[in-house]
Amino acid sequence: MSGIRLGSPAMTTRGFREDEARQVGNPIADVLDNPLDAGNMTRVRQQVDMLTKRLASQFAIRMAFHLPMKEKIQVDMF
Repeated sequence: MSGIRLGSPAMTTRGFREDEARQVGNPIADVLDNPLDAGNMTRVRQQVDMLTKRLASQFAIRMAFHLPMKEKIQVDMF
């Protein structure tokens, strides 16, 4: 078996499912398929900008950590 596993715990923590994982993985694969093509890189950057905005609005970062309830801490986002 071969492949790359990137950030899947962070993705599932935010509530990503298979569809969102594919959407994140596709631009990575596009870059790896043709890393020296400037047009490809520009197109992927645009896709990633749009994807980031859309996913960030749909999937908030959950700030609860995997600790027993009595040990949970408050984290302020700056």
